[in-house]
Amino acid sequence: MLLPVSNSRRDLLSGSSPDAIAIELTSRCNLHCKMCRFWKRGDKDFPCEKVLSLLDEAYELGARRFDPWGTELFMRDDMPEILEYADRIGFRNINIVSNGLLLNRPELLDRLAKIRSLVITVSLDGPEAVHDELRGPGVFKQAVSSLRELGHRNLARGIASIIMRPTINHLDKIIDLAADLKIETLSLQPFNRNFLEPGCDETLFDFSPREEKMISKKLKYLLKYAKQKRVIIYTGSMMKHVASYLARGVNPIPPRGCRVPLKTLVVDIAGNTHPCFAVLRNMGNVNEMNLSSIWHGDVHRKAAVSAIERKCPGCLMACSDVDGYDFGIMNNFRRMTDRTAGRLSRHIERRFQTLRDFFVHAGK
Repeated sequence: MLLPVSNSRRDLLSGSSPDAIAIELTSRCNLHCKMCRFWKRGDKDFPCEKVLSLLDEAYELGARRFDPWGTELFMRDDMPEILEYADRIGFRNINIVSNGLLLNRPELLDRLAKIRSLVITVSLDGPEAVHDELRGPGVFKQAVSSLRELGHRNLARGIASIIMRPTINHLDKIIDLAADLKIETLSLQPFNRNFLEPGCDETLFDFSPREEKMISKKLKYLLKYAKQKRVIIYTGSMMKHVASYLARGVNPIPPRGCRVPLKTLVVDIAGNTHPCFAVLRNMGNVNEMNLSSIWHGDVHRKAAVSAIERKCPGCLMACSDVDGYDFGIMNNFRRMTDRTAGRLSRHIERRFQTLRDFFVHAGK
């Protein structure tokens, strides 16, 4: 059932500011993963000076989270400089994803350890044999070694794993690894067909409709197992939609609409801006317009209203509106806390009234 859209939703952008800016910094990569085609693009890196300028603009606009994205970001020699700058000007959350191979360098790790707002997520898709088959020989051990070194320097860490045919029977081993390394959060991300090279055999990674029940059963087990191991599945609220997405291509939308375009400004490597990672409508180029004009422009406004009214195509990625799928739970929590606050307020008022009465009578 579609939930009604109040008129106030259409005014959500009035005076609003983004929570985050996401900038695509590179399409270079040191791996040639079987389920990915982006390392073949060969684009020039986003210029460093422009990145720093955009961070200034985004911060002034209200953003406090920086999500650099691309293929392998540490292919850039100036990556530490960019991260340090974002931290220095006041970004409170900086989230970066890496394959881990270039991280295990003492000088780099020492610099990264000083960036207290930084969270590094390392991609691991299964135990050694599975991961190396997908990404290359020796990759698993290097990625795990980097995770250990990040932990030794007290850097916030996470693991991201792709749910696909080669991995679905092995993801419990990644939960075990996360628990062993004392990593609290694991992101399980469904396979995205758009990442494949055109002409690639999708059946190597994808599922058929008749496998939907099997996928659902395995994901329920993984959620239960993660809870036993005290590992948080960041994408847990989306898991009930993953089976139909993988088996039948059903793109879900959160019950109250998607709020990603209301929170995040996405900039690709050419400088074009988009409402989110899934909807590639160009809202303006940062080489021609400032971020404020783009954010408050009509194209962005229409895209944001479309998403909140559940008229967008839908998607299911780690960058989706994960919190939006928890709406029922969060709404119940808010109602509960509102009731508690109301009772507490009335109790305090009664106590003060009793004290006022006491002093009035005492004065007499």
